[in-house]
Amino acid sequence: YIQTEDRMRAFYAEFGIPFREQELKNAAAVLAATAYEKKLPEVQDFELHNGKMVAFYESRGGAYKEALLDADFANNMPQQQSFARMIETEPKLEEAARQRALEIATYEQSRGMGRSV
Repeated sequence: YIQTEDRMRAFYAEFGIPFREQELKNAAAVLAATAYEKKLPEVQDFELHNGKMVAFYESRGGAYKEALLDADFANNMPQQQSFARMIETEPKLEEAARQRALEIATYEQSRGMGRSV
């Protein structure tokens, strides 16, 4: 979240975009929650187009993914709601990781059984 906020602050300063401090914090929290839900690292870059905020995230493998957000929505979403989204997401991510590990173990076990014949 803090890295996203710092990057947003630098982006706004670079392009002379006026902002309200709380709106910047709210938008940074929305972007951080979106990245967390999609298991992406922090925001790498931003663009603004007709009231839409485009955030670019670098995914595994170096490719970029993007998230399109309504800037007004992001600016007005209370930080606490975004942080709550992250907390709600964590058990889902943990369960997905456990499921993936189980699938890998089952696959490897089935391959090993086929070779021992």
